[in-house]
Amino acid sequence: MLALRGDAEERRHRVCLSHAVAARQGGGRKIELDAGGDAPMTLECRLAHHAAGLDAPATARRIEGMPNEAIPQAYLPRATISVAAQRPRFQADLSGADPAD
Repeated sequence: MLALRGDAEERRHRVCLSHAVAARQGGGRKIELDAGGDAPMTLECRLAHHAAGLDAPATARRIEGMPNEAIPQAYLPRATISVAAQRPRFQADLSGADPAD
């Protein structure tokens, strides 16, 4: 991530990590981003990429002027956890020791 950030900033891109972001359409083809955090700031850009992950739908709803049909549907993962009732009969030895010893 550090190398990606360095490459982006070398090309005059800005990277904001772990910030709450609200966006609105600016004049013309510009987007204004209000980024919170310890040092809040307003950024103006032509293109913004937000890696929101599971929070993408909520982030898209916070963008003023975003049409509802452009907001992605939330797909939440479902995890199933199982626990073995008994100890397995065969267990891999990852220590590297010779089993003949």
